[in-house]
Amino acid sequence: MKIMKKLSVAFLLLSVAWFVSNATGKHPDLDSTIAAYKKAIEQNPNDAKAYFYLGNALDDKGNLVEAIAAYKKATELNPKYVEAYYRLGLMLRKKSNFTGAIAALKKVIKLNPKYVEAYNNLGRALEDKGDLAGAIAAYKKAIELNPNRSEVYYNLGNALCNKGDLAGAIVAYKKAVKLNSNYADAYYRLGRAMEDNGDFAGAIAAYKKAIERNPRDASAYNNLGNALGKKGDIIGAIAAYKKAIKLNPEFAKAYCNLGLALEAKGDLTGAIAAYKKAIELNPKLAAAYCDLGAILAEKGDIIGAIAVFKKAIERNPKFAGAYCSLGLALETKGDLAGAIAAYKKAIKLNPKFAEAYNNLGITLRKQGDIIGAIAACKKAISLNPKFAAAYNSLAAAYYCKKDYDNAWKVIGLARRRGLGKTLNPKFIELLKQASDREK
Repeated sequence: MKIMKKLSVAFLLLSVAWFVSNATGKHPDLDSTIAAYKKAIEQNPNDAKAYFYLGNALDDKGNLVEAIAAYKKATELNPKYVEAYYRLGLMLRKKSNFTGAIAALKKVIKLNPKYVEAYNNLGRALEDKGDLAGAIAAYKKAIELNPNRSEVYYNLGNALCNKGDLAGAIVAYKKAVKLNSNYADAYYRLGRAMEDNGDFAGAIAAYKKAIERNPRDASAYNNLGNALGKKGDIIGAIAAYKKAIKLNPEFAKAYCNLGLALEAKGDLTGAIAAYKKAIELNPKLAAAYCDLGAILAEKGDIIGAIAVFKKAIERNPKFAGAYCSLGLALETKGDLAGAIAAYKKAIKLNPKFAEAYNNLGITLRKQGDIIGAIAACKKAISLNPKFAAAYNSLAAAYYCKKDYDNAWKVIGLARRRGLGKTLNPKFIELLKQASDREK
């Protein structure tokens, strides 16, 4: 009895030490702590609490495999040990065993249906596994039990975003920042949701809030630049991208975005330098190659542009936009067959790529395939009824076929859809002359 009493006291002291370490962040000698728990288990192999605290110490040391084994043993010895199941669920999720984590956390909830954090972490595990509907339901249950947890609203917002419910996500993120006005990540995600939802002014305000709370967040500055650019503030966007780069000089995507902003400002030399820096930092960044190629083409270096577009495709063989840009460059070079092949590849990768269909139509017309050109341009218009260039292309195809009635019908359709100002006046004059001659 005396020996067991001494062990109980030692075990109690170790337990207190573990709780203090979690509260203060100052860990005791973990190796000694682990050894002491193991000694206690040797003396009493059926002590579920000893296994539980051993699991905690092993987790603190970063030994997840042994921690999981300890928690499992604790639950075997005490099948109603809620905290052991909870910690087991957390550890299994850390090890990416989402199925196991879900099972453990559901056991927690079965034992204690009001365990808010179990629902929250169940939601995270379900989301990791790809079950967004289940995750959302779990987060909502956690909120129902405790409507004052900002983190749960944040997690709910992420799941709703991933499900495509931007409006719902915005509501959730707003609730998160209302409960915790210093929640920088929630402001950042709110900004992203608003930007994706087309509310650029709201996104700008949210990103600025995120930056106020975390002034060293390079990603927030980068996204602020994106929102400012979409709102038309190119100067502000450039400043934001430069700040992102100053905070993180290895931020390849920020250099790429800076290039786009400089290009919009007319600074092609600066844009080229920015794209080249992005490529230097991340040679796999296909978008940077594609953007660089577009400038080279604009400057008349078609051979250089073609080479760069091909680099973009090497880096990302599924980059439909790169194939479309390559098609334009090949068309400019006079390689119509190569251009057609590139456009068709872009369309195969993205069957809803209206611009690629329009470009294909133009090139087919140049090659003499008027029927194919008409079909391609019609497809472009069906995909994007506001795509003004496609109406010009379709009307031109009918003109080449000498089908002036249908050419005029296309012009009339464009006007009825509010695109009259975008029609080519020189072409309309030619069409007038041709149709008059026909008559």
